[in-house]
Amino acid sequence: MPEKPIRLRDVVKFRECYFSVVSYFNDPVKCLLRYVPENLYRKVLKRKPEAEKVRGSYVKLDHDEALNFFMEHVKDGIFLLPPGDVEVFKPEILTPKLVERDNVLRKVYDLFSVPEGFKGVTGSRLIGLSSESSDVDFVVYGEWFEKARKELKEGLIRGKVEELEEDEWRKIYRKRRPAIDFDTFVTHEKRKYHRGFVGETYFDLLYVRDYSNLTIFSEFRGVKVGKILVEGLVENDSAVFDYPARYPMEEVKVLEFEPFELGTSDTSLEKVRITEVLSFTHTYVGQAFRGERIRAYGVLEVLEVDGKFVGKVIVGTRRVSDEYIVSMSLIE
Repeated sequence: MPEKPIRLRDVVKFRECYFSVVSYFNDPVKCLLRYVPENLYRKVLKRKPEAEKVRGSYVKLDHDEALNFFMEHVKDGIFLLPPGDVEVFKPEILTPKLVERDNVLRKVYDLFSVPEGFKGVTGSRLIGLSSESSDVDFVVYGEWFEKARKELKEGLIRGKVEELEEDEWRKIYRKRRPAIDFDTFVTHEKRKYHRGFVGETYFDLLYVRDYSNLTIFSEFRGVKVGKILVEGLVENDSAVFDYPARYPMEEVKVLEFEPFELGTSDTSLEKVRITEVLSFTHTYVGQAFRGERIRAYGVLEVLEVDGKFVGKVIVGTRRVSDEYIVSMSLIE
């Protein structure tokens, strides 16, 4: 085990395979399988991998493919691995060495005047499995993230960072497959200041909590009771780029509610105080800010706390979904 805890966007290696960590609570380690040796790919899936997925002796997996491996460690689409059985790759520790031999990464690294130890690259570049076309998934930790966003915005204004052209926006839109139209998607994305090009290299700016705040929010484990459409005012935007992205709300109005077969009824819904929208998809991070009115469609989860029922709207419960968050203040 490393001296510091495993956290979101670290990469772990288990039985020669690489996994991306998707949680701040990692006992067991919650992660997704990303890369497996080609010989294991052929053995398990009984086919040759597509050429564009091959990274040296490894193969990059899509989500559905990954679920065919280590099935004894899969629960609800997430891999749960024993912390003592994994090797950990930490972006903030390894990146300073990586930039010495990766000129593309260095260009992104040098864009941000964030201290060493509070920024780094994750994904394929962290573990040496990137291709010539690989993006840079750049992580900034804690309070330094907002400084990095401001510097990215300044870089766009000064021409140090290039904006995405329409064809790039459409490429991202097709990849994300959001349940909102293209123009609405781009309108929200352009004010987030977390994407850009340096030369021909595309990069994402990703937020991760500082070690001192890893458990600032507890995991919410409510009962899924139905699909719901709500509107409300965003009270606080301090965690809208976190994972999950958090939109605490006031003045909440329920516009539609369709209970699951074993869920709650309209009568009991009146007893539920809906406090927050949570997004588990990167598509809807930074989607709205404090004081804005949002509309969100997702799954209502309810938890009884001290005799009262607290509800949260969960967006991103499935990989391809009709769920969404939009800022009505922005688009109306």
